[in-house]
Amino acid sequence: MSTNDPQPDWVRLEERAKAAFDQGNLLHARDLLVEASGAVGADSIVFSNLGLVSLGLEDYQGAIDAYSTLAEPDLQSRVNRGLAYERVGDVESARADYRAALLLDPDDVAALVNLGTLELEFGSDDAGRAALEHAYALDPTTGWQLSDALRAAGDLNAAADVLRAAAEAGEPRAYLDLADVEHERGDLDASEAAVEAAIAAGVAEQADDDEGAGS
Repeated sequence: MSTNDPQPDWVRLEERAKAAFDQGNLLHARDLLVEASGAVGADSIVFSNLGLVSLGLEDYQGAIDAYSTLAEPDLQSRVNRGLAYERVGDVESARADYRAALLLDPDDVAALVNLGTLELEFGSDDAGRAALEHAYALDPTTGWQLSDALRAAGDLNAAADVLRAAAEAGEPRAYLDLADVEHERGDLDASEAAVEAAIAAGVAEQADDDEGAGS
């Protein structure tokens, strides 16, 4: 390396990868990060970013491999690797990563939501609901996910309440589930209103006149 270029190779490659990522070119960003990861003295940030880019490309095994290179994965790396494990069907490793993330920060909303939804699908409904209720107390937009646990328990009134709160807090996708819940509760006017709100928010398309909510 020349004396007038003090930056290590991995730093220059990582900076180019960041620029490619910012431009939406994830494939080129990954190629640059792979090259950077093989350079002498490559820092942990290279492997963290490689994991993130691989996750964005739905290369879940690549993300797992990148994050697993880290000696001490940080909270976000734990959450992201947990999601990658979940996508490849390794439920136990996903659960372990989410729980490890929550040991670092018991109030991390992403870890709580991911663990909660995982438990609802593959583990304990009670554990899933507890994690999602914790997340909801911190961030009402997660009522969208909590509503699944409440609907599974047959509590449609509570499900409707948390979905309204989620929508009002800035999660417009909650309107779609709210339309279904209101339809299940028999309140067709409220169901139609939720569909209209979803359309206005741009998360649903206008249905044909003969296609009602919940059909």
